[in-house]
Amino acid sequence: INIFGFFCMLIYTTIFLFFNGKFRFYLLFSTACFYGSLIIIYQCLEINSMIFEHSYMLGIIANILSILAYILPTYASIRIIRDEISHDFSCVFLVAQLFCTLSWTFVGILSNDGFIIGPNLLGVLLSVFQIYIGMKYKQRSSKIGII
Repeated sequence: INIFGFFCMLIYTTIFLFFNGKFRFYLLFSTACFYGSLIIIYQCLEINSMIFEHSYMLGIIANILSILAYILPTYASIRIIRDEISHDFSCVFLVAQLFCTLSWTFVGILSNDGFIIGPNLLGVLLSVFQIYIGMKYKQRSSKIGII
């Protein structure tokens, strides 16, 4: 399940990068190459029947990559706090990430799987923090624009 969730998140991130206003072709191309290489590695392991031998290790790697994906938008939140303005804040992306992590946390609770609950609960907390920071400074920046 972790690997499936990780690939869903990768596809979701790629779509976000494509439709982002600050679209850069090289960023999308490098992201697609990275995801493609992960899929090829996964397929090679599956064809050689090694996927079940290394499923625990693959689950750990998927969890680490998922946590990194949840942490990456935190840099934007730090920049918002530093500059005290959030004109380029993407609330839609963070709300979608929040619902995604909430749903996976719920799946983890239903299946009683700590490997699913752990990173996704961290993702929920980070998403709530990032939305709070973005909304807090979005209100400030709109008040500054009025003055």
